[in-house]
Amino acid sequence: MADETVLAASEVSLEPQPLMEPKTLIAVSALTFLLIFSFFALALTGDSSPSLAPQEAIENDGWRAFSVVAPVDTGINVYHDHFRTNETYPSWLLDGLGVNKVCDLTFEGSWQERYDADKESCWDTLVASDIVSFPGTKIIGTSPDGDSEILILDDPSDGHGSAVTGSVLNANPQAVIFFVEGFSTEAVLAAANQPLVDVISTSFGAPGSVPISGIERGTEIAVVEQGKMHTGAADNSPSPAIQDSTAGPPWSIGIAGYAEEGDDQKEIMSGSYPDISADWTQNLPNHDDIDGYHETSGTSFATPRTAGILSFVLESLRSEFNDDGAGASPELPSRHARGRN
Repeated sequence: MADETVLAASEVSLEPQPLMEPKTLIAVSALTFLLIFSFFALALTGDSSPSLAPQEAIENDGWRAFSVVAPVDTGINVYHDHFRTNETYPSWLLDGLGVNKVCDLTFEGSWQERYDADKESCWDTLVASDIVSFPGTKIIGTSPDGDSEILILDDPSDGHGSAVTGSVLNANPQAVIFFVEGFSTEAVLAAANQPLVDVISTSFGAPGSVPISGIERGTEIAVVEQGKMHTGAADNSPSPAIQDSTAGPPWSIGIAGYAEEGDDQKEIMSGSYPDISADWTQNLPNHDDIDGYHETSGTSFATPRTAGILSFVLESLRSEFNDDGAGASPELPSRHARGRN
């Protein structure tokens, strides 16, 4: 979460190695969680269906199976090569995500040259109600709190959101990103109220998992009422994840991190009693250049990595069963993949 740490070298274990590699274990855990989530959401909703915004059937014109992940964080470096794509998102997808503004970015020159070229036409014009498409990237972005110096774009002094989103795409390079800048309940709800969003990922909260109020009401609405999945970061300390307002609620999937290299997931580095332990250290995109990376560690990045794996599993199921949609079914909110004959 807040204070990311550098992975320390761990002692080589003399215990027998597991039959599956750590990444395989994470994928299996993710699939298991999808099944558990379905039964859990049904138990919470009972026989009465929650009041949801109507979700119209969308014809995808033969476009590929897809999933939508919504990281909620500091901002994102839309100029970085990590977020580029040659795909053109279809108009029905952009309409389904509520896009009301398009920023055609400059993709030549340094980061500063690109920003300067787009400042007047894009960045200076954004307001909190905008949902912005950035053609040539995998990003649709919004900043509902509207309180940052440059809306949506990662702040020059903080690259947390760019790294978080990079971790999602490391796990699933084909994910569609609905990025929300902010740390508030309102920011979480901006993702929750999007019918096409499948997974919401948050990597912030009180240091030490101090049991104080946070975004739990927003994530409860997202999961229980709107049928999303939520991955929430535990603290980077061994504080119990179950008391954390981000990772602890029963409707959220609490994520801790594990040290890689020699320990093969035996050493839990953070967040005691989590739901899942995922990649603690990753190589992630910088926020202030166009092609640089840095190694960084923490539950902040284990969490979106898990969100990306969940979205990958969803895409695989949708592809296998000819489901061309995204988001939870309006008839059965816990159902994220619908088979067709």
